[in-house]
Amino acid sequence: MISSFLRGLSVRDVEAALEEAFETPVVSKSTVSRICADRRERYHVWCDRRLDEHDLVDLFLDAVYLKLRPDDAPAEGVLVAWGVTLAGGKVLLGLQVGSRVSYDDWLDFGRDLLARGARPPALLIADGAPGL
Repeated sequence: MISSFLRGLSVRDVEAALEEAFETPVVSKSTVSRICADRRERYHVWCDRRLDEHDLVDLFLDAVYLKLRPDDAPAEGVLVAWGVTLAGGKVLLGLQVGSRVSYDDWLDFGRDLLARGARPPALLIADGAPGL
């Protein structure tokens, strides 16, 4: 249900898809809407969380392109930051829609990580994204 909504289907479309799949009404439009609103709120809380608790050793920066809409719209770029901590744990630090070739998008993404308390790592790894 959440994946369908994230891919751009409307609440009514999600409700109809579930009904079609299960051959009976499964959830109401208001339930779909409430679940999606809850997920959206949890995502925003995750995006705003503090990062200063992580002792970063390595920081991996990359951009991926995802088909987020079911129509012919082009794939959207998503900037990604992964960290490896001193203890060896991996942590997803941030996600932000942006282009791998855009200096301004990467600058905004990096500033957001710093504003949330990310500490400079010992090593920064990237695959040559032109915007970096």
